[in-house]
This record gives sequence, C-alpha cells and structure tokens, in this order.
Amino acid sequence: MKRVLIVGSGKRVKESALPAFLRARDRFRIAGVFSRTARRITAAGEPAESFEVAPLEQLDAATLAGADLIYMVVAKDAVPAVLRRIVAHDVSGVDMLIETPVLRFRLLGHLGLLDAFRNTWVSEDCTRLPFFNAVANFLARGAMGPPEQIVLEHSAYAYHGIAIGRALFGANQVTGGRRVREAGGARRTVRFDGGGQLEVVEPRDYARGHVLIEGPGGAISDDPASAAPHRLTPVVEGGACTGFRVDDATAALTTDERALMGAPLAGAPPESVTTWMDGMKRVGFLRLLGDVDEGRGAHPLLRAVEDTVVDYHLEKFGRYVATPLTNPASPLARLALRAVTRLAGG
Repeated sequence: MKRVLIVGSGKRVKESALPAFLRARDRFRIAGVFSRTARRITAAGEPAESFEVAPLEQLDAATLAGADLIYMVVAKDAVPAVLRRIVAHDVSGVDMLIETPVLRFRLLGHLGLLDAFRNTWVSEDCTRLPFFNAVANFLARGAMGPPEQIVLEHSAYAYHGIAIGRALFGANQVTGGRRVREAGGARRTVRFDGGGQLEVVEPRDYARGHVLIEGPGGAISDDPASAAPHRLTPVVEGGACTGFRVDDATAALTTDERALMGAPLAGAPPESVTTWMDGMKRVGFLRLLGDVDEGRGAHPLLRAVEDTVVDYHLEKFGRYVATPLTNPASPLARLALRAVTRLAGG
C-alpha cells in the first residue's frame, strides 16, 4: 500500500482528490494533509471522512522519508516556493503527482525543481474521462475509422481541452494552433502529430456543451440535434450514471466509479455527456491513481507542460507553432523558459 502526503486543502482536494483516494483506500493510505494553516477538512460525498490539516512547517525530512507519493495542489503562484520547501529534503525515493497547469508560463523556469523526485506526473483527470471507453469500444469495430477531427463545443477549458484531444487522438505532440475570437467567445484550433485536429469552442459551459468526433467513415456526437449518425450518451439508471455508450457499444462504470459520478449538473439535460463532467473528472482522477498504483504513472509531465505552453501562446498571441524554442521538451526551450522566469521576477 502506498503512503500518500497531500499538500493543499482547498476545493480540489475536498471535492475530487480525497473522494478518489478514499475509493482507492485498498491501494493508497493518506498519511498526512498539509497546508499553510492548520484546520480540519471533510471529503465530499461518501464516505464523508474528515482529516486534520497540519501546517507546512511540519512537512519535515522524517515525514517525507516515510512517503511513497505526494499529491500537490496549491495556489498557482505559490508552487515554486512550496516545491523548494519540499525538495530541501531528500525526495529521491518519492513520486510527485502535481496538479495542472503544473506551473504558470512565467514560472516554468522552476521546472527543474521537479527533477528531485523519483517520478513526476500530472493529475490531468481529463485524460481518463470514462466516456472515452465507449468511444474506443465503438471505434474498435472499424466502421468509422480513426478520429480526424474533434470539436469540444462549450465542453472544455484551455489546457484541459488540449489534454482531451491528445487522449482521444492518442497523440504525443501539438504541432500548431490558433485562436480566433467569435461572437460570445472564441474558437481554438489545435493540430497534433498524426494529423488530428481539435476545435474548442469557448466559453466552457457544461450545461450546453457537446462533443463531436469525426472520422473518414462517420461521426459521433452527444448532441440530439447533430446530423452525426452515431450517438454518444450516458447510461442513466434510477437517476445515476452507470456507464456510457456509442450506439450499442457500451462501457460500464465500476461500483466505486458510480459512487464518484454523483449527480448531473443541476438544470442541465441528464442525457448530455458534459452534464456529468464533474463526476467524470472524479472518475478520471481515480483511474489516474490506478495507473500510478500499477506502475504506468499518471499524465506525463512534459505533455502537461506543453499543454500549458500552447495555451499561453494561444491566449497571448493567438497562434502557436512547435519549434525547438517553443517545445518544452527541447533543451533550447528550457533555457528560454528559465530566461522568461528571471525576466518576470518569478
């Protein structure tokens, strides 16, 4: 059983991380929760277990030496300082699971702090959303062919949208992208290696969001008004989501996953996939923990950092092109990011 230290005690911890860890308590034991100030927090949902939060000053060498995994989610501007406090001790035998976006763009020069850990992964739960399984089961039949274009209409936010596209395409790298303002929002177009193209229609609004997946032989959508011939829907039984399906290709949730799904978004149609997004993210977090436990690891660090870099370029300049200077896997880009951080006073 892996011993886990949680650094952070905010909404994300209470509503997503703790419920997932508690559903994986046969594999993970929470050995401590730490934050800026001591207090008591309670995990959302069932079981509604409470935890004493200790001040960060108590996260000492002896405590870290007994840990297998740290899950860290703190205020974005505080990430470098908290990391420096932790890596002042020997953490070479400890894995890190850090929250998105890892570091703000102007702070990415501190990325080297994460080299101190045995492994560093990112808790990007959007890469393990449970409706992916129904899509994969349908695509395995070969009738539609591989996805060529994905449209996330009001159903994803910034770098999370890129992560969803990356997962559905099975892509490794973003090759380029652009962001164009439209009435009431904007449209991001992101291209991946392998040729897949993602469009994200902003703003995110799960109450009216939809997903469209197009291939050479057809299309999948959860929108009843769509002309796509194949329909993606949640499987709802007694008001609870028990799985997802594309036509008659289904993917059931486990008992623990059903418990984490919770209720659909209030006031939104329960037959919409994005109505269940909050629960799907909790299930995605649980699946990330399963991958960590089984040795596969969670979302790779450099892919998550690339998503952050692409998002920054699209927001700031309206355009992104992968080059040795922009791809964070490149040594030249790492040098440039350190320079940006110094200039920004980060």
